[in-house]
Amino acid sequence: MLRWHMGLIVNKNKAHRRITPRNGWTLSQRHRGMRPRVQKKASVDEGPHERWATDMTHFFCLNSGWCHVLAVIDCWNREIVGYRISRRQNAKVAKRGFGECAHLPP
Repeated sequence: MLRWHMGLIVNKNKAHRRITPRNGWTLSQRHRGMRPRVQKKASVDEGPHERWATDMTHFFCLNSGWCHVLAVIDCWNREIVGYRISRRQNAKVAKRGFGECAHLPP
């Protein structure tokens, strides 16, 4: 507008940096610097079958398309106690992965 209507030669980037904050058109900036973090604690289990974790990966099959593998891992000895391979990726697959572990409590 300054160039065409008023005939002024103005650098558009410089005008943009001056006008947008003045009119409140900028987004709020994230605060930089140190932020509080969660304290790192060692995970201590007394024995097997106390705590489990899940891990999921994906791979492409020529006949079926994308397949998903969900593994249930015992956190004490890092042993895979159950797994599920599925074409869908949802909570029901994870629940079935836990269900296949026969020696786990329901």
